[in-house]
Amino acid sequence: VDAIQTYRDGKVVFARFGEIFEARPVELGRSDGQLVEVISGLQSGTRFAAKNSFVLKADLGKAGASHEH
Repeated sequence: VDAIQTYRDGKVVFARFGEIFEARPVELGRSDGQLVEVISGLQSGTRFAAKNSFVLKADLGKAGASHEH
């Protein structure tokens, strides 16, 4: 559950590829409040940020921010 973040209009998991994390859209299934079923969007065995993924989401938001004067 801690790995799931809301981004734009959906749910994402930050998958790890080497030293890079990428937001991967996921479709979720059942949840017991501690664990959640990922129906699609993440292949079995893919490494992902299981905790503190909110930090990655915040960094993603900063990268997309622009300052117009």
